[in-house]
Amino acid sequence: MTLSTAKSLHTFSGLFHTGGKLHYVREPEVAFDTVLVDQAVHWLALDNMCSQLTEQEETWSLRQFMFRCHGYMLRPRLRPGWMPSWRLAGEYANPFHFEDSKALPKYRSDVVRGAIDAKRISDGKLVHIKCIKSKSAEHQIAKMLLGDDATNTMPVIDVFESEDNHKDAFIVTPFLRSADSPPFESVDDILDCGEQLLENLVALHAKGIAHRSITMRDLALDASPLYPQGFHPVQDDCLPDAVTPTSPLSRRRARVSYYIINFSTAMRMPEPYDRTKPAMLDVGRYAWHGRSATPPELVAVNMGLRTQYNPFLLDVWLLGCAFNRMFAQVRCLPLRRLATFNS
Repeated sequence: MTLSTAKSLHTFSGLFHTGGKLHYVREPEVAFDTVLVDQAVHWLALDNMCSQLTEQEETWSLRQFMFRCHGYMLRPRLRPGWMPSWRLAGEYANPFHFEDSKALPKYRSDVVRGAIDAKRISDGKLVHIKCIKSKSAEHQIAKMLLGDDATNTMPVIDVFESEDNHKDAFIVTPFLRSADSPPFESVDDILDCGEQLLENLVALHAKGIAHRSITMRDLALDASPLYPQGFHPVQDDCLPDAVTPTSPLSRRRARVSYYIINFSTAMRMPEPYDRTKPAMLDVGRYAWHGRSATPPELVAVNMGLRTQYNPFLLDVWLLGCAFNRMFAQVRCLPLRRLATFNS
């Protein structure tokens, strides 16, 4: 059927749908054809929308071979030569019923900024792969944390440099979600989260690492214990098939871990330095990002009374602000277990 025929049938269909009323049609076979054309046009629009890779998806897709050499596999959608699975499932199959229709959102809500989800080939573990600059402090910090399971810091599974662009490197971590995803259910949940994140900060500072820009988005959760059957990295309220709804276990039934992440503005104090004395840094480009309130550590700097600040004390203030926003303002279910807090 030609496009001109389809257009004429669309025009004819308006004759019996005008005003929301169904009028008598003398040629029912034409009306039936019109319905088929409408269905075809609608499906083509869906197919086009779901099968087009975004610019960032195309960038990640070009790296699939390199990731595979390091033992990681992107989702089918992001592999070179991908053919949408719904096209093989029968006529007019709904793309939204297939996992590979889930595009990477233009503005991802992932807490790990500049990252893509993947699976470790050896065991199918869901991971984040983040692209960073190879000469950055973040790269050096990631290598320091690599394989360090003894301290409560962000787990780094792998670090490797780009084979195509030596200016880039990649950090592999477990797939992490926002610390309040899924939402907290009890006071116990909030206390556990706060305690773990404070221990995280202490461990970082013990290694001489100052984050310097902690926000709520830098507080993450490894939610895998809450989803025994897994979850989809984009459609995270569904199983890995991205279609079947799923619900998390209660945090009381599964031990979860919280981490401070995103070290793009972090720095490590040069060794050796005396940990018994205040660590002072010159105010640099990444000291502060113009948030609504000024940290106490930078008040004197802003007044021109000094040119140095203590980055570790700054971290404490920033983490407190993040706690205030996360616990007092957003993402809490009704704390229905408050009365049974000690039960």
